Order: sequence, then C-alpha cells, then structure tokens
Amino acid sequence: MHYTGNGKNGILSAIEVTIPEYAQPGDIFYFDICNTSNHKSCITFSSSDTVIYEGNDTLERILTHELGDSDDYKHEYGDTPFGLLVRKIAKLDHDSAMAAFSAFINDESLNQKQIEFILKIINNIENNGYIEDVKILMKPPFDKPYSFVKMFDLQTRTSLLQTIKSIKNNAMNVVA
Repeated sequence: MHYTGNGKNGILSAIEVTIPEYAQPGDIFYFDICNTSNHKSCITFSSSDTVIYEGNDTLERILTHELGDSDDYKHEYGDTPFGLLVRKIAKLDHDSAMAAFSAFINDESLNQKQIEFILKIINNIENNGYIEDVKILMKPPFDKPYSFVKMFDLQTRTSLLQTIKSIKNNAMNVVA
C-alpha cells in the first residue's frame, strides 16, 4: 500500500505497507505509520474474508485525519471505499480465490473452455483484489474464444456474478 499526500501542517507524508508473498490468512504485519513510535499499527492479512486492522488507530483514520484529511484521500482515491482500497493494494491470495470459485472448478458439467474462463476470472481477482465492474467479462481477455453470455447458461452466469460480487462485498466489510 502506498499513500502520499499533504499531512498535518502541510507536511508531505507517505505510507507504504508491503504484504509479503508468503503471507497467509491470519498473519499479522506491523508497520510504522509515521517516524514516531506512537503511530504503530498493524494489519491482519485476511484473504477473501473481511479486512481487519488492529493497533492504536485504524489506517482509515490515519489516512483521513493524521497524514492528511478526507479531501486528500478523496483527491488520491476518489470515492473508493477504504476496504476496497486495501484489497486492491493487498490483492487476494491464490488459495482464497480458488476456494471462492471451487464449486465451479469442481463442477463436472463444465467443459475445459468454461473452466479456463473461470481461471481468467480468478487470475483477474488475484491481480486486482476484486472485480470493480462485471462488464469487463464482456471485454478482452474474457471475450475469447466465446463471450461470457455464450459460455455459460443463465444459472451459472448468475452464480458466477454472485461470487464475484461477494468477493467485492467482503472487501468492503472492514473490521476495526
């Protein structure tokens, strides 16, 4: 995670949090918010479940009150809910993404092309943390060899869309 903006009294502030590749759900990582020890906080890496912050302050409060204000946050990240920002930065681990779509992957009625399509969805979510707008499923790389609408029946499409929405919604459920 990286944040740069005008902090209190116009001082330029930055925050960077790197979640290691070896991180497992439930791991806790401590990081310094500022150069002073009274601004230590931590994040619990939580895969596809809710994003959990612990410590003296939540990151949201620090980003919108201490390092900057709500206007700084809005300028930098627009209307992005805080949980989605963290998910976008921290990503979603492979095992959690696979678990979310396991019912589809294990569905013996799906053919190889359909499974490959689902793996493209999983890859996108792993790389981006979630899917912002499901309309991307109609665009490259998802539109080859067949479109989403032609690839799956209505029931399967609906279930896939619900799973994608659930992953995004879980990211917005921030527990402080």
